[in-house]
Amino acid sequence: MEGGHRQIFEFPGKAKSDVWRNFGFYLSDDGYTLDKTRAICKYCRIGVRYTGNTTNLHTHYVNHHLKKDQVGVAQVMCFSDNDQVITLSPQAVNDIVHIPPSMAVTHGPSGGKESPRASSLTYAIMEFIIDAMLPFPTIASQAFQNLLHTLDPKTDVPSRKHLEEFLLPQMYEDGRTKVLAKLENQEHVTLTTDIWLSSERYLTITANYISRSWQLNSFALQTVDLPLDATAGYISETLKTQASNWRITCEPILVSGHETVLRSGSLLKWKHLPCFAETINAAAKKGLAHPEIQSLIVSARKLSRFFMSCVADGLKQSLPAMNSLTVDDENRWNSTFTMLEQIINEMPSIQMAFQNPDLQKQEVRPFLFDSKSKKLCQELIDLLRPLNNASMLLCEQKMVTASMILPVLKKLEITLLGGETDCPVIKECRNTIWKEIRSPYSADNIRDLLLTCSLLDPRYKELRYVEAVEREKARRLLYDAALKPFLADFQIKQEVDSDDEYIQNIILGPPFSISNGSGVHGSNSGSEEPVKKRMKFKPPASKFENDWLSDVVGHKDDVPLDKMSPVEMVSSEIDRFMAEKQITSSTSLIWWYEREKIFPNISCLAKKYMCVMATSRPAEHIFLPDRDPVRGQRSCIPTRNLNAMIFLNKNHQNLKMTF
Repeated sequence: MEGGHRQIFEFPGKAKSDVWRNFGFYLSDDGYTLDKTRAICKYCRIGVRYTGNTTNLHTHYVNHHLKKDQVGVAQVMCFSDNDQVITLSPQAVNDIVHIPPSMAVTHGPSGGKESPRASSLTYAIMEFIIDAMLPFPTIASQAFQNLLHTLDPKTDVPSRKHLEEFLLPQMYEDGRTKVLAKLENQEHVTLTTDIWLSSERYLTITANYISRSWQLNSFALQTVDLPLDATAGYISETLKTQASNWRITCEPILVSGHETVLRSGSLLKWKHLPCFAETINAAAKKGLAHPEIQSLIVSARKLSRFFMSCVADGLKQSLPAMNSLTVDDENRWNSTFTMLEQIINEMPSIQMAFQNPDLQKQEVRPFLFDSKSKKLCQELIDLLRPLNNASMLLCEQKMVTASMILPVLKKLEITLLGGETDCPVIKECRNTIWKEIRSPYSADNIRDLLLTCSLLDPRYKELRYVEAVEREKARRLLYDAALKPFLADFQIKQEVDSDDEYIQNIILGPPFSISNGSGVHGSNSGSEEPVKKRMKFKPPASKFENDWLSDVVGHKDDVPLDKMSPVEMVSSEIDRFMAEKQITSSTSLIWWYEREKIFPNISCLAKKYMCVMATSRPAEHIFLPDRDPVRGQRSCIPTRNLNAMIFLNKNHQNLKMTF
């Protein structure tokens, strides 16, 4: 073979099964002990999961290597040094690949083919390829070969075929097994999607959840081909299939920046949420599409290009500020904002430059901003600044949760609609932008989801940014969601669920009931009804009064939890949660980790709603696509390797995989 393999070590001690003649183990990362989680086939070097019995090993050997020739003689398939499939008799295989015990732990100091150093080199190369999303032919290039041999002249570079056809699938299966183990039995998962174009159209699905230790985890699951004419029905089937393949048994919440994917979520009856970053992007682009604004932007580009050209090179030494002018990316509104802001900030220098005799000889009229253009430019900058601030805030967060959407929406409403302007163009642009931002989040089901997310976030739980009616609605939503598990325990039928009086009075028990013969004025033992709403009283004036009225006032804090009805427990828990001070730091999950046992019912809901993402992918990659390291390179990866490469690239840090 063109490059060396890792050394396979024999089964330690006396093996009871003959199958161990065909399998062994690699060394663990420490370089001393054997990694017994996978048995390594001596013929194809594929790792087979080993749990203490040899069933998987027998199955792999029979299915992949054992066959009969035309005369019925059993033969074994393996790979020669040039990666060609050959067949050997069992005795020949034993003579060739059986490693004597005396040689199983020895290796040369020079880093030979079977040394740990050679294995480390192979996996380091794989890490380099996966992390940079490089095509496998990279390792065959002369420059790469020269680099490795310069570092170590004795280096044997592994072959492309070994890395691409054997090591990559094995690493993918290892990683997939780990992710499946983490997702199994997760009660709350949010799925985010990213649709992107290369030589074909693809859909990448990512799962987000909060672990038992209150860590927000994210794993890229699958990248699948997506036809250009894919309908919501087609995508819904794809999402349903992938959720099943990855053992997601709960009903996930779906976040996407594509309308077709959101419609597929409706077909599946999943809760779904539009991507906040994509919403801001689309709103800004639509607002800037006004003809007069486009004319201003074109003039600004001409001005910036003029001062970046060789014509103005002589001025840059006398006016260093001119070096800060840049031309925007036409597909990014925030780069347009930066370009306009730079022009306004440097307008005095620009005007001074145009007084230069050398420039007066040039035709500079197309580049001049009159007073009307300056005013329009300044007001446009003031209009876009809140959007730019919002995008910067989202980019600062590694993973932005949906609890932040309502506060940011309120801030945008204040800053966008609060400014005064007499310019009809800016008014129209402002109204267009705000309408496009607000509309996707005005539907009742989406608004309810956002209210619940924000209420459960200790940074925003006071809900000062919504009306009092919505604050009360949010508490009711939380109350109903916290009671659901108790209703499930009683197996209430669908038609009974809507009967609040039946649920509260008969099944869950009233918060406070008046016992017969209490002597309370107005009570009637024959027609006594449970109290449905908690009444507010002033503190009793004496201990006697307190004791005598305790069954009416209901001092819930003095009642043991096991004596409370579910309604009392949930209501008490929500009251205590709301009494907690709102925090200002970004340690929401740490806050919940420290108080999980104090709020056992609503902490379960926090795990569900605190993992709902505000964006379908990192906001930085949406607002600043050049910072997405995978965006350009993934188009160079062959389709057959794309899913495995993206999976390993996105997940190897989270899984702490050793390459």
